[in-house]
This record gives sequence, structure tokens and C-alpha cells, in this order.
Amino acid sequence: MRVDDRNLTPGAASQAGKTAATQDVDRVPDSRSPGTRETGGGDEVELSGLVARLSRAISAASTDRTARIEELSNRYEQGRYHVDSLAIGRAILSELRAAGHERPDGAPAAP
Repeated sequence: MRVDDRNLTPGAASQAGKTAATQDVDRVPDSRSPGTRETGGGDEVELSGLVARLSRAISAASTDRTARIEELSNRYEQGRYHVDSLAIGRAILSELRAAGHERPDGAPAAP
């Protein structure tokens, strides 16, 4: 997040984006448990393995998506990529029905 404060003095502008409490805090690794850090004032922050697992999941999904896009691109370039418009239309209508949208004539969408 960026905050532009036109009332900052030139000296304060160099510290923009930092609160007074976070400007001079030195963080030292805590030997008690991995992912835990302690500040000089005794505050403690612990990050679980969730962040690492989430990062791996995002990376794997990105890799899978990239491979799928490359495969489709190759098929398209070779003239072997064909869209099943009937399947796409059915999927769109199914999503609309699930969301409770009505038909263009105002009648409720059939299940």
C-alpha cells in the first residue's frame, strides 16, 4: 500500500511508509523454534509452515498452467486445436443456473 502525504517534511519523507514503532526495530532469529523471531522489546512473531506450503502449491499450479498453455499453443499452431462450443455453452448455462440467474425472457432458469 502506498500513502502519499504532501505534509511530510523532507526528513520525514525518507521514513514514509514506516511507523515510528517499526523504524528502528532489529530482528534477531530466535533459537527456540524455526520461523520465530524476537524483537529487542520481547515481542514475538511466528510464521507457520502454512506460508511454505502455500508457496509450493502456487508454484505447482503455475507450473501446471504453463505446461497446459504450451500444450494448447502447440496444438493451435499445428491446426489440431478445436473448441467444443456445445460443451462451453452448456458449462456457461450451468454456471448461470447455479448462480440463480434468469433466462432472457424473465422465466426462471431450468435446473
